[in-house]
Amino acid sequence: MGFTNLIFVFFTMPIFFIIYYLAPRQKRNIVLLITSFLILFWNTPILSFAMLAISCLNFVLCFLMYKLYFSNKKRKYLCLMLLVMNMGVLILFLFFGLDSLIYFPKKLISKIMVSLFVFSNISYILDIYRKKCLLQRNIIDFLTYVFAFPKLFAGPLVQYHNMEYQLKNRKLNFQNISDGIGLFVIGFAQKCILADSVNEALKFVLYQTINNMSVGTAWLGAIFELFYLYFYLHAYANIARGLGKMIGFDFPSNFRAILASNSVTNFLERWNTSLLAWIRTYVKINFGSSKFLMKILSVCLGSIVYALFFGGEINQFLAAFYFVLLLTFERVYMFDVLVKLPQWIRRIYTFVLVLIGIVLFWQNSINESLTYIGVMFGQSEMFLDRFFVFFATSFLFILFLCCLFSTNWIRNKIIMLRNKYKFIYCPIKYVFTVILFIISIIFCVAKINLS
Repeated sequence: MGFTNLIFVFFTMPIFFIIYYLAPRQKRNIVLLITSFLILFWNTPILSFAMLAISCLNFVLCFLMYKLYFSNKKRKYLCLMLLVMNMGVLILFLFFGLDSLIYFPKKLISKIMVSLFVFSNISYILDIYRKKCLLQRNIIDFLTYVFAFPKLFAGPLVQYHNMEYQLKNRKLNFQNISDGIGLFVIGFAQKCILADSVNEALKFVLYQTINNMSVGTAWLGAIFELFYLYFYLHAYANIARGLGKMIGFDFPSNFRAILASNSVTNFLERWNTSLLAWIRTYVKINFGSSKFLMKILSVCLGSIVYALFFGGEINQFLAAFYFVLLLTFERVYMFDVLVKLPQWIRRIYTFVLVLIGIVLFWQNSINESLTYIGVMFGQSEMFLDRFFVFFATSFLFILFLCCLFSTNWIRNKIIMLRNKYKFIYCPIKYVFTVILFIISIIFCVAKINLS
């Protein structure tokens, strides 16, 4: 049951919020935890109990690790054991076919869900080991952090020390609920209108064999791949943030206007920012280190974490190393050069390098990735063909919308209107939200009828 499933939108979500708002404040975590576990059980009945058992074990062992009479050496060994156990769970899931136990139609979401579960547990373990936060003595609150359904299925990845206070002290008010509904509708529209439409276009493009593609069609396919991943993941992140606000949590933004990026470094700072923040906090990629070997080690470890989060396929590892090496190269060698270049050159440079990375991530094998990239850069005998003309004209409006909503232009205009027309901004916002939700439902129903 995905968040854009009509059963979830019109049945599960209303019932949950009615019970949640009527429940006493001190019982709301129980309501949230039970609902989260029921949704998880619906999607993966076998794996849900295994995840619950692992979380309870982490809770107990972290309680022992926090005890003062443990020596530093024993605490370190226990922490290392917990890290190995949790990463072992992720590796077991990714490389031994356990994703078949999850009934999500999209395997990417299945893999991200397990990654979020494991990384959330690791965040708590390392925060306790470093004494960055107080020991959580209430297992309900701890399990709420791990299993809260708004963030469990597609992020953002919230570090425990950033959520610790909110587990007990979040407050509900009309403004948060209103903002949450708005974010939910925006995410719902991104998924049903933009991501699903781009996915249909992508199916047409990739229906052709790579060797028969023209250069133009290959580039168009890479652009569709980028926009599909961006709006698909961004949609779920906005839905999660919206649901979070409606129950009192403040989750961080996870994606921001990728077409405004003027370097690969800037792109990665806008793409899944919560994962990058997690890696910086716990893996500690230190570009300022004087030890060259430590730089290489931290870069490799960061790449592995990034690849494991998105599924652990060989292509994901290759794409992760590609992006982290570009990040390192820009930080060490290219920064002084890039700042002197005009913005439009920097953005073209970024866009081309990012599309290469997306192709590496998307294709089924390294050979397919390299063949596709070869076609993009002239290996094909055709520069343009009738398929390119068909795809470019048929999906021109969707491409325009994707480009528009991948920049800050809409956001800046909304802020300007809000500041200029304060009295009528709220009514217009509510009307627009209702209209956007209705249009999204129409797209969702149309997709169901076509399938």
